[in-house]
Amino acid sequence: MSGGYKVVLSPEEFRKISLLAMDPKLSKTMRRRCEIILALHRTRNEPYLPMLQEAARLSGVSENTVELVKGLYRDGGMAAVLHYNRNPIQDTAMKKVDSRTEELLSGFLASPPPAGKKRWTIPLLMEALNDEGISLSRNTVSRALKNLGLSTRKPAYP
Repeated sequence: MSGGYKVVLSPEEFRKISLLAMDPKLSKTMRRRCEIILALHRTRNEPYLPMLQEAARLSGVSENTVELVKGLYRDGGMAAVLHYNRNPIQDTAMKKVDSRTEELLSGFLASPPPAGKKRWTIPLLMEALNDEGISLSRNTVSRALKNLGLSTRKPAYP
């Protein structure tokens, strides 16, 4: 909890943050953080709990979010508030299904199914991918097929 720390902005800081809060090029998260800082500045003369509640109401977020942004501002100023910690797992470099996997799936569906089978099924595709050293869940294989516009119901082989 950030306790009794009050956000007090100079007129110049207030103007800069107000402009940032309206900048359409800035992400929604960053604009919202700027709005929270402005709301905390506006409510700085109120007692602690009503100040949090009013700042949350003004900026349209929870009190917990206001606390988090207030702590960021207290510990590192606006630079910390405007720093966005991206999760590297969400980057495209960490995609589960890469182009090689997509090519393999397309290739499997373009070829006849294994002996004794009428068509490719998701479990058969999972097994074939596993043989290639790629381990994916049923849902991931299904999603990959959908993204490629392929289906196990409509065989691509002649």
